[in-house]
Amino acid sequence: MQCATSYPGTPASEILEAVIRFKNQEKIPIFAEWAINEKVAFEQALAQSYLGRRAAVSMKQVGLNVASDPLMSSAYIGVKGGFLIISADDPGRRVLKPSRTAASRPFSPRSRSLIPVPRWRPRR
Repeated sequence: MQCATSYPGTPASEILEAVIRFKNQEKIPIFAEWAINEKVAFEQALAQSYLGRRAAVSMKQVGLNVASDPLMSSAYIGVKGGFLIISADDPGRRVLKPSRTAASRPFSPRSRSLIPVPRWRPRR
């Protein structure tokens, strides 16, 4: 991986923090940067992928909604390098605002991407 971007927000924040720690420990030249929002993070990583570099972007589930415009555009434009989208869904979470619980799985068929669905069992 040559580029990793993210927007700070639990539970996805830990991913870029780990990449930065790994980069510093192993002295590997990885571009790792926080973005001002999820759409900017997505576009930064996508641009690196257009240039033939391997890139990753991480965000929470609601963030993928924010980045949905470049996500759908990238589906028909394609990429040159590898491009990994990490969406930190939390299907078991109870929230006060149902509108904030939009999962990222419905994007899979629309964006022609593979989004693995974990087996989830509610806590008792």
